[in-house]
Amino acid sequence: MGGGGHLAYRGRGRVEPWIHGVVGMEHFRFTQTAGLLGSNTALGGSAGGGADFHLNPHTAFRVEADWLGTRFFSANQRHFQVVTGLAFNF
Repeated sequence: MGGGGHLAYRGRGRVEPWIHGVVGMEHFRFTQTAGLLGSNTALGGSAGGGADFHLNPHTAFRVEADWLGTRFFSANQRHFQVVTGLAFNF
């Protein structure tokens, strides 16, 4: 569960660049060995940006890249993801 902000440059063109960030709590539980290793709750977050390429006023093709980070059991996890898809505006 988390929350954050989204900042976009809404010009008159077909391309809308944007950035965002999310911070929240993450919970990890070992289901096979719950008695031995237990579970852990940690602060996690992601930050990144991308661009929406508007196909019409209500549909856009989205390209996004994000950095993801957590810290479980005194170890940092850092990952990078690239996502594409369609964004629908109502």
